[in-house]
Amino acid sequence: FYTKMIDSSQAASNNKTAITFKNGNQIICLPPTPRIRGYSFSYVFVDEAAFIIDDNVFFEYIEPTTANTDGIIVLTSTPNGQQGWFFDLFDPENKREHNEYKRFWIHYTSVEDEDFQKSMHSKKKTYLETGREKEWEQEYDALFTSQTTAFFENEDVDKGISPEIM
Repeated sequence: FYTKMIDSSQAASNNKTAITFKNGNQIICLPPTPRIRGYSFSYVFVDEAAFIIDDNVFFEYIEPTTANTDGIIVLTSTPNGQQGWFFDLFDPENKREHNEYKRFWIHYTSVEDEDFQKSMHSKKKTYLETGREKEWEQEYDALFTSQTTAFFENEDVDKGISPEIM
């Protein structure tokens, strides 16, 4: 279906990172780096956004690409601990009064396929038996847990701090 929509003429620049359709629309794949400066997009899709380490990439490079088009930005990601721009923007603890982005939290249990659920049950058992509970919570429960490499749990640190000294 879609291959009939692709512009296969010599003028179109179809390659590993770009597809041009007969109606003139394009899909362009770019890395989350300063290389995207100067582009204007009507739709931006960023996959595994929480793993973009540089906090400035979103605000300085990605977000401005939709300023002239009133475009849409979709950020999808597995959580990556309780830090970084994605954690702050997603605001899983609802600390901000207003969030300009719509948030959707999709849990693996929402998939109604019985075989998939059996597979997940087996996988969860393996993760828990091998001491990888944090990895399970982050990857499959989609929870913003403390870093999987953290020595202390956030809750334990919070318990050890006296409110009087704050």
